[in-house]
This record gives sequence, structure tokens and C-alpha cells, in this order.
Amino acid sequence: MRILLNDEIDPCAWNGLAGDKVFHRYEWREVIEASYGLRPTFLMAEDGGEYALYPSFQVGKRCISVPYTYIAGPIANSERMQHALLERIRQMGLAPSYKRLVPARGDGQVTAIVHIDDLVGYRAALSQNMRNQLKKADRQGFVLQRERTADSFYPVYCRKMHRHGTPPHKKAFFGRILQQFPQAEIYTAYYEGNVAASMLTIRGEDALGQRQRALFVMWAASDEQWDAAYANYFLYWSVIKLAVAEGIVEIDLGTTLHGSSQYAFKSKWRPTIYSVAQSGVKAASYKESGLLRIISQAWRHLPLSVATGIGPYLRKYLT
Repeated sequence: MRILLNDEIDPCAWNGLAGDKVFHRYEWREVIEASYGLRPTFLMAEDGGEYALYPSFQVGKRCISVPYTYIAGPIANSERMQHALLERIRQMGLAPSYKRLVPARGDGQVTAIVHIDDLVGYRAALSQNMRNQLKKADRQGFVLQRERTADSFYPVYCRKMHRHGTPPHKKAFFGRILQQFPQAEIYTAYYEGNVAASMLTIRGEDALGQRQRALFVMWAASDEQWDAAYANYFLYWSVIKLAVAEGIVEIDLGTTLHGSSQYAFKSKWRPTIYSVAQSGVKAASYKESGLLRIISQAWRHLPLSVATGIGPYLRKYLT
């Protein structure tokens, strides 16, 4: 058995095994290392036709797989190989730490996944109120554009982060994702040339291991002045229709806290809810920590320009 680390790994060989599991792709090493300076710990075990991969970054004594993204962790075609790889991490004095999806528990971090085989039937099954909101959104005159830069997305994203009391990512972080991943795109809803809502998505294999094509909504934000005109509804519905037309059947609406306003919005799309569980050594989630909720309240009162300026330097530590 060979276990390779970082530069010993052939990125093409790694990606050949990772395939369409987009959050396991080797490109995240460049994106996160260059954006935030975290030390990579990419491990690859091989033995004949058996393999295991673990993409991660060191934060203290933890090997987090893959911070700032979604569901990563080890992938393998052999339990023996996966066990050997995780054991090697422990022998290095580090602790594996990764997220996985489990049946909904009714609290904490969750994700909402919509499965669509038939778009017409899916829309008909939405609530009457939801269908009315989609009709109203369609009548507002919004225009959807697909984009390969974060120029329109980033300002509205930063304003949303400020409202939620969370430091934003660097603009360069999003730029590197778009540069490294042809599967990533930004969709922006405009009204008379003004950004009303925008989201960054990435395509890949679903996170449930069902080998379905999926679209992941990674980050999304709307301008408050367009909320009453249902800009978010227009954006999400437009993107869902495009994805289904391309043969995608899983729309992963992304993570949020159970019971939050975002949870309420995502629940309108008739998703299946899954809890996001932590495997390995868990750090306190900044989304659930009581102390950080107090800090978050204070963050909202900072001037937007100050929060946007210093936020990306703090965001590194919120994994």
C-alpha cells in the first residue's frame, strides 16, 4: 500500500478517482491555499485497484475536509483503505474532521435538497401561495444573466453578510473558484441594469452518494429593496428551470440553521431536509456558538465599508 501526501500526488490521477465529486477535486487545494494560506493535507492511498482520498487543510490539530465548501471527507472503494488513510492522519498527530449528511434531526445545521424528475409536475405540487409568488416574480421585469466573474455578485453578497452579522469571504476566493472550476457559475437577476439578486453555483455529483447530477447553490444574496418584488424567487426558479433543462435532477439549496428565515424560504421549495453531522473532532460552529452570536449582533452595527474591509481577514478562521 502506498500513501501519498500533497506534492507526491499526481493531480490528474487524484481527479480521475474523484470524478464528478466536485468537493473532493484537487483544485480546492489551489483555491483555499492561495486564498487563505491554510496548509493542505491531501492524502491518497493506493493498493492495486483499491484507493482512498482525503482532501483537507490543517486548522490547529484538525484536518478539515474541505473548509468553506460543503460535504467532503474521505472517499474510497475499500473500507480497509479508508481506515488506513484516516489512521495515517492520526499518526501525523492530526485529527480528521469532516461533514456528512444524515436524516433530519430537527435542529442545528441542515441542508435542503430538491429532487425534480418532472418540472411541470414539480411546480404544480408547490403550494398555491408559492406558485402565486413565482408568478408575481415573473411579472417584475427581472433579467437573468450567467456570469464568469464575481463583480456583480460580490457587493450584494457582502451586504447580505453584513445584515447577517458574518464576515464575508474575499472576492479573490470566489474568483479562484470560477477560475479553477468550469462547473462553477454565477447567476444574477438584474432590474434595469441593477443587481437585484445573485448566486454562485457549482455542478457535480450529488452529496448523498446516489450518483445523480446535482446543482449546488453555494452562496446566494439579494438586495433588500427587491425582496418585496420577489427577486430571490425569480432567481431560484430561473436557475432551477435551467438546471432541469440540462438534465440535472438534484438541486441542493445549501446549508442553513434549522428554524432560520433562510430555512423558511428553502422549505417553500418542497425539499427533503438533511442534517449536517460532524465526523471526527468537532470545532464549535460559528453558526451555533452563543458567544459568536453576540459578536454577530455587534458586527451588524459596523459600517458596511469597515465590515467589508476587515471581514475577509477574519473569515479565514470561521471554517
